[in-house]
Order: sequence, then C-alpha cells, then structure tokens
Amino acid sequence: LTAAGATFVQGGGTLPAVSLTATDAGGLTATDSATPSVTAQNDAPLITVTAAAAILENSAAVGDTVATFTATDAEDGTPSVNFTAGSNDDGYYAISGNSVVLTADGAAFVQGGGTLPAVNLTATDSGSLTDSDSATPSVTAQNDAPSGTDKTVTTSEDTTYVLKVTDFGFSDT
Repeated sequence: LTAAGATFVQGGGTLPAVSLTATDAGGLTATDSATPSVTAQNDAPLITVTAAAAILENSAAVGDTVATFTATDAEDGTPSVNFTAGSNDDGYYAISGNSVVLTADGAAFVQGGGTLPAVNLTATDSGSLTDSDSATPSVTAQNDAPSGTDKTVTTSEDTTYVLKVTDFGFSDT
C-alpha cells in the first residue's frame, strides 16, 4: 500500500479490486483478482477551544462570548460538546452554537471583579471516544468609582475627638 493509499483508507475510502495475471515461460497465463477489505476503526473526535478577546469588567453582559470552539469527528462529522465534568459548577458559562458565552451569574461575577476560570470542553463521538481542550478567558479590570454612605459619629460635648478613617463610610474597591 502506498502512502496515498494509506491516507485514502484512513479517510474511510474503500480499496478497489486488485487483479493479477501470471505468465509462465511457455506464455500461458492465469488471472485472478481479490478485493482487499478494510475494517474501519473509530477515531476519537478533535476539539480546539480558543479564548475570545478580553472582556471589560464593567461592561460584561449575559451572552458575551468568552471562547469559541471547533469540534470534528472523522466518522460522525460533528461530535457532541459539553463542559468537562466539574468545570462549570458555578454556572458562569453556557454553550451557544460554537461559542461559550457568559450567563447572568458569569456576568455578575466579572462585574464584581472576579477572574473567570478556564473554559473546559469535552467532545464525545457516537463510539464514546472523547477529546478535551481548554482556554482561559481574560478580564480587563477597570477603575471603579469610590462609594460612600452616610455615617454618624457620636461624642460627648466638650470632649476632644480625633476622627479616624473608619468614621467615614466610604470605600474604593
């Protein structure tokens, strides 16, 4: 089998019949043919996950794409794709077509300054063979305005009181 033949068979092709003719010294011939058989084997699917461009912390929204993926299988075409077990327990992500997008929980987590975990996906073909890949989305932190709340300090009359930072209801996180 040539390299081209091996590639053809590995791609699911069926080999044609092989015919041979034997000729003896007296010029007499005999011809026979046979068709080689190939037993197909299930190849595992392939998946590639690619992180999207960085998400801005304060503008993260439901449906924002955090990663894309491609999944193929030589025998089945398109394998099923799901989150790798235990990798999306917080529910930050959902699969939409060939994209992984933020859920309401994911958007809130990012807006709160959280760092997103890796997107871990597993492709499974009809023969239960799998392939996994992951990518980690990035979040660009943004400077949030400080916040403040009214606060009251109580002290006795005619008593010196030194104000402390904790006497004021502001924060800058």
